[in-house]
Amino acid sequence: MCARHRFLKAAAAALALAAALFVASPSLVADNPHAVAGTWVTWASPAPGVQVPVLQTFSADGYIVSSDVLMFGGLPGVAIRLTPMHGVWERTGRNVMKTTNLAMVYDAATNLLIGFVRSRATGSFNEAGDVEGTVVPEFLGCGSPVQCPDPLSPAAAWGPVPGFPPSMTFTSRRLPLAE
Repeated sequence: MCARHRFLKAAAAALALAAALFVASPSLVADNPHAVAGTWVTWASPAPGVQVPVLQTFSADGYIVSSDVLMFGGLPGVAIRLTPMHGVWERTGRNVMKTTNLAMVYDAATNLLIGFVRSRATGSFNEAGDVEGTVVPEFLGCGSPVQCPDPLSPAAAWGPVPGFPPSMTFTSRRLPLAE
């Protein structure tokens, strides 16, 4: 009975510690300038002097959901629209992270599905806790709106996004709690 009692006490202590860490973790993340979890305002630069906004939310367990200007109104001269981007992220070093996002691409004139866009980014935390880096956008076209290749296939023929540069720089800053 004594061994069982010690086991139950140890199990209860472990659960209490886990609960305390779970409750404390948001404040630990908020105080860490190199924490990723949270919502970020990102400015992508497809050309010198041009910045377009992206809102990104990073979960603590490695997922991303993003919205950008190509979802609704788009940009002048850009004939595509995107769904929200869904993706994954991971830390690859103390101050470095990588992301991969996917979105479906629609023709702005017909609203028909024409493919997928994938963006792969690498960013580094600067001294202020912001992230700066490079993103590579890629396009995978569909044969028709109901015949698209598998974007997860290693054989998928990703290519450049029509009308976009092969890579862009970006700067991201985590959304602070408003005072």
